[in-house]
Amino acid sequence: MDKLVKEFLLTEQIVEQIKQFLQDFPLVYWFARNFYYNLLALLKFPVNPNHRLYYGYLIAFVVMSAIGYLYFYHTEHGRRFSFRKFLEFCFPKSIYLHPSAVMDYKLFIANHFIGVQAFLAMFSIEIVVIDMVNHQLNQWLGPRTEGLPQTWWTMTILVILVTMVKDFGQFIDHVMEHYIAVLWPIHMVHHSAEVLTPVTTYRTHPLSGAASFPIQVVLNASVQSVLFYLFLGDPALLTIAGYNAVEVFFNVFGSNLRHSHVWFSFGPVLSRVFISPAQHQIHHSVDPKHWNKNFGVTFALWDWMFGTLYIPKEREDLVFGINPNAPQPHPTLFKAYLAPLQEIVLMMSFHRRRLSA
Repeated sequence: MDKLVKEFLLTEQIVEQIKQFLQDFPLVYWFARNFYYNLLALLKFPVNPNHRLYYGYLIAFVVMSAIGYLYFYHTEHGRRFSFRKFLEFCFPKSIYLHPSAVMDYKLFIANHFIGVQAFLAMFSIEIVVIDMVNHQLNQWLGPRTEGLPQTWWTMTILVILVTMVKDFGQFIDHVMEHYIAVLWPIHMVHHSAEVLTPVTTYRTHPLSGAASFPIQVVLNASVQSVLFYLFLGDPALLTIAGYNAVEVFFNVFGSNLRHSHVWFSFGPVLSRVFISPAQHQIHHSVDPKHWNKNFGVTFALWDWMFGTLYIPKEREDLVFGINPNAPQPHPTLFKAYLAPLQEIVLMMSFHRRRLSA
């Protein structure tokens, strides 16, 4: 008994010493506190429906893979369905243990600790923009005394509207990253993936999306401000378990297949409305005929409107990456973070020299 008491007191002393140390060094405390909460959030990914790696979406990924396997690949692996062959097809070691996939995992973890603060900054700025726009609407149109009624119809229409606006902002961001030379090195980190897995979604540079940040904030905040004004408060959207219903459907029906080796097409009609997994895989293809095609995230409408939509007529054999004849440009985490910045600096120096010549 005395031994247990001594051990308990010793533990208390250690805890007090740690607390005192953190109080004496507030910067260390800030980093330790942020690391702890970010680690906690990372471990909660499988139970958070806001993330693609939520266990429900991963189960849906396996189910959709099975459907794709039966429809597009079954005859290649024999007429009779084999669960063992399906698992080998769905989770091949050659893909999930590939050096490119390993880099996906590293970037996923590292970016989580870097990107959380940027997300909080965006959220804070969006609130300020909403407040400003709402204030202007009250000045121009006068304050409303009664908001519009909220029904199942309004909830359904609004969730589609809000998701489409957000998706259009992402489409603009994606196009900018491909067509503006100084932004391409940042986005190239994502496109340098030589194999695709659900974690490839998170294979991005921390500065990805920074240039289009103001556009996305203005788009999202403006629409939310108008809705806030019309409904005298934040309007109710159609949700599933408290989450955006359209995004939940998107995540269930193929979002994780987008970054995978499993071909799954929505067909010639539906592929004009929604971007299928096959269409996004084509976007990652090294084949020149696939370059700068299918920029959309959820909706294919934007690609159709701007002439960048590519709808495959049949299953195509794809090679992913930047250049199959060149070495991997981002073999390490250090390279993935530093190489794009070096390329941007060289690009800007070159243009400065040309202008001064």
